[in-house]
Amino acid sequence: MHRSSLLKDSLKSELPERMDDYLEGGKAICLRFNRHGNILAAGTEEGEVVLWDFDTRSIAMKLDGRSGAINSITFPSPMTGERLISGSAGGCVRFWNVV
Repeated sequence: MHRSSLLKDSLKSELPERMDDYLEGGKAICLRFNRHGNILAAGTEEGEVVLWDFDTRSIAMKLDGRSGAINSITFPSPMTGERLISGSAGGCVRFWNVV
């Protein structure tokens, strides 16, 4: 079973509609929640990091790195969640301000 299908099944009734459609398309390669669990970051095949806000049930931000598929993401400062780090298949590491 595909990773996004597993996530979709486990959170089925809680997924924002746009996020549900996005995960069904299989574009997300990696996923990470922030410390509070209200923001989900997804690294994509297209080199984007998409942040979904579970409070507003919408896309909060799209970060376009254009450096290859994003295969690793993390929130390095768990207390504030102000930054996100992404790593791409092209070997690029980016630091993003997400506040």
